[in-house]
Formats: sequence, structure tokens, C-alpha cells
Amino acid sequence: MLPAVAICAGIVISWRVELGQRLWFVGCVLGAVLAVFFSFQHHRRLMAHICLGLCLFCLGGGRFDQSYRSIGKDDIVTYTAETAIPATIKGCVSSYPLLVDPPKELGYRSLPRVKFLLDVEAVKTASGFVPATGICRVTVREPYSFPKPGERVELVGLLGRYDKADNPGQFDSLSQARLTGTFTWFTLPTSSGITVLADTPTGPISRFWWRLKSSVRQRLTETGDMQGGMLLSALLIGERHPALQDLNRIMMRAGVAHFMSISGLHLGIFLGFIYLLCRLFMIGPRGAAVVVLAALAWYLCFAEARAPLLRSAIMAACLAGGLAIGRHYSPLNALTAALIILLLIDPRQLFTPGFQLSFAIVLGLILFTGSFKRLLFGWWLRRRGLLVFKPNERF
Repeated sequence: MLPAVAICAGIVISWRVELGQRLWFVGCVLGAVLAVFFSFQHHRRLMAHICLGLCLFCLGGGRFDQSYRSIGKDDIVTYTAETAIPATIKGCVSSYPLLVDPPKELGYRSLPRVKFLLDVEAVKTASGFVPATGICRVTVREPYSFPKPGERVELVGLLGRYDKADNPGQFDSLSQARLTGTFTWFTLPTSSGITVLADTPTGPISRFWWRLKSSVRQRLTETGDMQGGMLLSALLIGERHPALQDLNRIMMRAGVAHFMSISGLHLGIFLGFIYLLCRLFMIGPRGAAVVVLAALAWYLCFAEARAPLLRSAIMAACLAGGLAIGRHYSPLNALTAALIILLLIDPRQLFTPGFQLSFAIVLGLILFTGSFKRLLFGWWLRRRGLLVFKPNERF
């Protein structure tokens, strides 16, 4: 658990203090070299652990500084100005469109708006389309139609960027944009500004992946009636269609909206059922673990990659991998591995509530389940251990 604490501490310090990537890199290399040097000296193992912690501390801080304070040369935000400008961009829809009802203003309610994320591929300049990168938040003010996830589209509207707060009491949009990695926004007055270019992204692997993912979505949505199929898709792969907005609001009022979010419980039930089927078909524990790993990889190709799902997927992979090779499984070590992997991929998610709640709750379950079990059922467990059953009472 200490390596994860060191990485988290480095991320928090880098968020508060800007030290520069070079200083973080030097500290990481120096800590790694000293850790290797002291590891060969048995009487200085404590120094080796301290230097390893320094290496991980600088690694987390440098990774956060790189993702939080730097952008690519061809990022879409480099084409923006201080005010919104007319623009034409191309990209791939990377999230399911979300239908949002605007609040009433002076007794009048405007039309609903559709919002989704666009993985930018190109932006139109005076010399034509040039390659660009980055994630853009798109808003359609009159959503008579909207694209599907995985479709490549061309958008015509207004392009802008998030700026700093004008006063201390105002919401800091720029800080939030840095934490989410979306520095730009794009607004379309009507859905007629959306032109679908292709059903799938370019590239053979991307085309195969999006076609496979689209076929799974289509199979799920065709199950039963339209709303039932959309609800099944939300429960299994975590994609909430805009048509489920009223149902989602009702479930939020009832306090059961968390059932529509994919978490470790959903994944545990799914993988546990697969393992049970393998054991029923006389497959050994190691063979069943390999099947579970294959099913886990297959499932991650379709489900929405959110922090709770990825955390539980890494822990499940550690459990199945340990069972396959005959090694002991430690839930605390698996949780630490999941935390380190996810933070190295995107250290900014440390400051998101979903990430914090997911790891904090699982850590509490790991540390305090045994204590609460002994507190609530200790007397019964001790008494059961003293009972002696006759042969006809053993069942």
C-alpha cells in the first residue's frame, strides 16, 4: 500500500506546487538508482525502500504535471481564440449523447440539448483540413437527431475554450478542464450542422472494434421493447441512452440509480457465474481461471471504461491470474496494483469523486470486514467451533 501512497502524495504536491517536469524526472531517476544501489546492501534495506518511495513520489508528480500542465502542439485548443469563433472540425464520437433539459427562464423552457464528447481528428483552416488532437465537449441546442458512439462526424458551429474565473466566487472552468482533459467546447445551433462521415473510425483494428461493439449494442437494444433493451444495455455495459433520462430521474429519486452504473459487484457476479459454469463442466480451477481472464478481456471491449469498472477488472485479473499460476491472492496488493496502474494512465482522476469513493469503499471492506465479522458473529462462530455433531446430524 505504501507505493500507492507515495504516488498519490506526488500527485497532490504536483497539483499544488509547479516544480517542472525536469525536476520530477531527475528525482525519479535518482531515487531509482539509489534504490538499486542500496538493495545490494543487506544492512541498508530501509534506505532502499525510502529511495524507492522517492522514485514513485517523483513518478506520480511528474506524470500529473505532464498531463495537467502540458498539451500537444496539434491540440485543438491551439486553434481557439479569446472568444468563440466559427469552425469546422472532424472527429469520432467517444461517448453516448446525453439529453439535458435546460431550466426555465422567465417562464419559458427552451428545447432540450444533447451533449457528447468528440475525439477530434482534424480542423479546417485556410489551407484545408489539418490533423488535430484532443477531446472537445459538443452541445447541440436543437437535437432533432444526434450521432451514435463510434461514428465519425463533421461539425459546423462555434469553437471556444474554457477560461479562468473572473472573480474568486466564480466557478473555475479552466481548472476543471485541466482535470478532465477537455479544454475546448463546440456549440451547434441545430443538428443540421452534423454530417456523418462513416459508421466507424479509420484503420482495420478500429473498424473491427467499433463494428463488434456496435453489434453488441444492437443486440442488447433489440431485446424486448425499446426501453427495455436500452435499460439492459445500461445495466450490462453502462451506456445510458438519452431516452432513459426519465427512468434515470425516477431511479435517482428512489435511491436506486447506482444499479445502472457498472461497478465491482456487477463484474463479480458476471465472472463468478462464468467460473461456476466452468467448474460444473469439470474444468479445473486453473483452466477456469484462464476462461475467466478471457471473458474479462472480452467484456472490457464493450463496457464503458470508468474507474470503478477498471479497478474491479484489475483486481479480478489479479485473482484469476494468481489462481492460474498457483499463487496466493492478496486483496490489498491487488487494490494497490489497480490504484497505481490507473493513476499512471491518468493521474488527474485522483481528484474525481467516483475514483475516490470506489477505492475508499473497497479499502474499507478489505480492512474492516474481519473486525466487523468478529464483532457481530464472533460469539456464534466460537460456539459453532465447540459443537460436535453425530454422523446422522452432519448434513
